[in-house]
Amino acid sequence: MICSHCNSKMTAQKSGRYHYVESGLTNIYLRGMTVWSCPECGAEEIEIPDPAGLQDALARVLVSKESRLTGKEFRYLRTHLGHSGADIAARFAVSRETVSRWETGALKVPGPADIALRYMVLMGKANYDYKVTDLNEILESRRRIKYLEAKFQNEWKIENKSA
Repeated sequence: MICSHCNSKMTAQKSGRYHYVESGLTNIYLRGMTVWSCPECGAEEIEIPDPAGLQDALARVLVSKESRLTGKEFRYLRTHLGHSGADIAARFAVSRETVSRWETGALKVPGPADIALRYMVLMGKANYDYKVTDLNEILESRRRIKYLEAKFQNEWKIENKSA
C-alpha cells in the first residue's frame, strides 16, 4: 500500500486492539485489524473488512443498549439510516437546532425520540410509517454497555464489555 500523504511504501501489521474513533463513538475497539503505517511521515490507515457489516452490527448493538442513547449514539444511528438532522427534526416535529443540541450533548435525548430512532433502525427502513406496537420489545431487550470490541471472522462479531 502506498501512503496517500507522502507516496512512500507503507508496512502492514495486525493490531491487538484498535480504538475506532472514526465511527464517531468513543467506546468502540476493533480486534485483529490490519494497520498500515508509513515509516516516512507516520501516517496510519486501518483496513476494515466489510465496513457496511460493521456499521450494521454496531447499530444493532446500540439499539439494544439498556440506557438512553447519548448524543453521539443518536447521531450515529441517524446517519446510519441516511437521515440528515433536518430529516429527523421534521419527522420528530422539533427544530433542527434541537436535534443538534441532542447530538452535541447540550440536551439529553428525550425518551420518545430515543425509542423512535431505535425502532426506525430495527425496522431497517429510513422512510416508513412506523407503528408503536413493537416498542415494548425494544425496551425489554436493552443491555448495559461499557464498551464494545468487534472482530471480523467472515462476519462481524461484537462483544459487549458490560459494566
